[in-house]
Amino acid sequence: MKMRSFVLSLALVGMLIACAVATNIDTDTGATGYISPRRTSIPNRFDYIVVGSGPAGSVIASRLSEDPRNKVLLLERGSDTSNQIVFDPPRNWDKTTVSVADAYTMADWRKEPAVSWNEAKARVSQGIGLGGTSLINANMFVRGHADDYDRWVNVHGATGWSFNDVLPFLKKVENNPSKFAMNPAYHSNSGLLKVNPGTVAAANDQYLVNAAAAYGIPFNPDHNGANQLSSPLGGISYHDITVFNGTRQSAYNSYVRPFLSRRNLYVVDSAHVTKINFQTRRGEITATSVDWYDALENRMVTSRASNEIIISTGGIQTPKLLQISGVGDSAHLQSLGIEVVKHLPGVGQNLMDHPITNLAVSNTGLADPPELATTPAAYQEWLDHRTGAYSGIGGRMILFLRTKYQNDSNDPRPDIEVIGGTPGSQIFGAVYLLLPKSRGYVKIHSKNPFIDPLPVTNTFAEQHDRNAICEGLKMLYDVYKHVSPNVQLAVGPSNFDDGFTCPYWITGYAPWTMGNCNTGSHWSGTARMGPVSNPMNVVDSRLRVHGIANLRVADASIFPEIPAANTQATTYMVGEKAAHMILEDN
Repeated sequence: MKMRSFVLSLALVGMLIACAVATNIDTDTGATGYISPRRTSIPNRFDYIVVGSGPAGSVIASRLSEDPRNKVLLLERGSDTSNQIVFDPPRNWDKTTVSVADAYTMADWRKEPAVSWNEAKARVSQGIGLGGTSLINANMFVRGHADDYDRWVNVHGATGWSFNDVLPFLKKVENNPSKFAMNPAYHSNSGLLKVNPGTVAAANDQYLVNAAAAYGIPFNPDHNGANQLSSPLGGISYHDITVFNGTRQSAYNSYVRPFLSRRNLYVVDSAHVTKINFQTRRGEITATSVDWYDALENRMVTSRASNEIIISTGGIQTPKLLQISGVGDSAHLQSLGIEVVKHLPGVGQNLMDHPITNLAVSNTGLADPPELATTPAAYQEWLDHRTGAYSGIGGRMILFLRTKYQNDSNDPRPDIEVIGGTPGSQIFGAVYLLLPKSRGYVKIHSKNPFIDPLPVTNTFAEQHDRNAICEGLKMLYDVYKHVSPNVQLAVGPSNFDDGFTCPYWITGYAPWTMGNCNTGSHWSGTARMGPVSNPMNVVDSRLRVHGIANLRVADASIFPEIPAANTQATTYMVGEKAAHMILEDN
């Protein structure tokens, strides 16, 4: 009876998914949802199975399939969005994060110690569809500080991941002719991912550059080059973004779609992997196959891997899949009736994110740049020429700040990042806390593979994090004052100095008030990389799951610490380095 109920549940899920896709119509463009057809015959055995087609999974599937002897299967939970034009304009990132390609869940606000969430602010965005989160993010390509990677080695024992170790793979990702011409030691013009500096150039941008310089932060022409910062206070630069010809560059479109003619590369979308299967012989555990639900054909499928299974589903879904499959904290799994395959208590722990808040000033005395207005005419310009406001992400500047809390710890990295809007009658800044000390966790609460966990982010649980982001807001306000001495605070805490107003403005004054912060959705750390001597580590330095043969994790969940940067560039690098190691080891 239970099995019959489960099968009926699968059928219902399939009907719902199919219905949702079939009726997905973008109201702006009229584009309808599309799912690529199944191959007439998909083998049941492969050399490699890659789960997840985001910025790591697409890279790995592409690189492994370069050798025609490797039969590679790429499974993606979401669908093909290639004919949904809403994903192509870079400025549409605020629409893509609430689209069919965002399999969002919610933070478990009931367990959050410091932040009073409302539903919008507790949204945990996760990209699904061919391309993963590269379909829905804001296209920012930020490598971070060299110290980010050196700390992975020196603090966490992740041998082979120093900045000098990963730089060749960061370069291998990008096709960036402008920065390559500027500094070929740090950039490439031959990678598969097109990266370009800046977005729509506005003359008013220079006001923010000048204001930062007056504050003590000179312009840095390349924050992804030799130095992320330009002074002890921070750095200001133009963005590098994953945009070409005014169009979003996704992981799938860059790494997989051009190579679909390879006879050894199989791509299946709408394929929800429900379990990894294992075989145990003489005490050795080996990953052998994956079960996945075919949402188009409403059936369960098992695909076998002769060499390896690689999980690349991100900081929330990767620990979920491991736990569902019996890999995690044994007590937790047993409480859900899941058979324990391997006790790894670190699975789902060490959850990190870049929480975000906003600050804006008005009364600048400046006119709004007309070239940045997102009007119907601007959208038509993008449709006709791939130029104008929709060809950019809406803020060309990136400002890094080092607060006094970083100075106290003698850490050379910035602890605040600001996505700076071009000055106009208002100046808007999105403010990220880059190096949070707070850590959360991801625990499944059901063995049903179609139920997503509610992560506990523990945002701002550590007092240091509240202090650091408030200091960053204060520094940013002082920078904005150098645009015009008459600026007035439009969005932000009314007092930076009393030690009370700002922290509670961020987190909420009481359970019945809402805090002014959001999740940054840079979920990472939940399958931490490091030596087996630390029981909280999940994978070794070659990304192999501790104690299990033929199983690796390659995505942002392996980060021992979150970098002082948006996580897209680092995740692409992980994919390139993982593919290199897999080919070496096999």
